[in-house]
Amino acid sequence: LDGPVDTLWIESMNTVMDDNRTLTLINGDRISMSSSMRLVFEVRDLAVASPATVSRAGMIYLDGADLGYMPFVRSWVQRATAGSGASQAADSELLHALFDKWVPTVLEYKRLNCTEPVPTTQFNTVISLCRLFDACARRPDAGLDRGSLGDDAFASYCEKWFVFCVVWSIGGAVDEASRRHMTDCIREVDSVFPPVGSVYDYFVDPATREFKLWSEVVDAGWTPPP
Repeated sequence: LDGPVDTLWIESMNTVMDDNRTLTLINGDRISMSSSMRLVFEVRDLAVASPATVSRAGMIYLDGADLGYMPFVRSWVQRATAGSGASQAADSELLHALFDKWVPTVLEYKRLNCTEPVPTTQFNTVISLCRLFDACARRPDAGLDRGSLGDDAFASYCEKWFVFCVVWSIGGAVDEASRRHMTDCIREVDSVFPPVGSVYDYFVDPATREFKLWSEVVDAGWTPPP
C-alpha cells in the first residue's frame, strides 16, 4: 500500500496485522489472509498512526539523503544496457564511468556556486539526466551504435550526448548568471565542448556527431510562442 497513513483506514488494518489476519468490513463481512500473504506499507511518516498500529508492523527506515541517487543510477544503467547483447558489460561500464566523471563534480559545483529560481534536488536532476539521455541519445536516429562506430568513437560520441544532457538537467534550472559558472565547471572537468561561447549554446548534431550552435538551426529573432 503506497500513500500517507490515514486514521480513517489504518485502524481497520490492525486485525489484519495481528494473529487473526482477518479484515473486517463495515458490513460485517470478514476476509481472511492466507499464510503466504503479506502487507507492505510505503509511507512518508507515521504521524497519525496509533501505537497499536505501529506495534504490529516491522519498520524499515530509509533516509533519502543517506541513500543517494546511485541505486537509481545502477537500476537505470541495467535497463539502458539490457538490449546491448555482447557489449552490455562494456556499455554499462562506460555509463558508470561517465556518471563518476561528471555528475558528482557538477552537482557539488552547482550547490556551492549557482542559484536556481526554482530549487531542485540532486535526485530529481539525476532522474532528469537519465530520462533526457533516453530521449535524446537512445532514439534510433541519434546514431549511437557501438557496432557501426567502433569502441573509441562510440565512447566519444556517447560522452557528447551525456554531457549535453548534464547541462540541460543538472544545469537546466539555474539562472542566467549561474550559467556562466556552469560553463566554467563543465570546461574544467573536460574540454568536450568547443571553447567559444557557453555550453548552453550547443547541441549534438547526429549527422556529424559533433556539437553545433543552436543559432545555426534557430532564427536569431525566434521567441517561444505565448
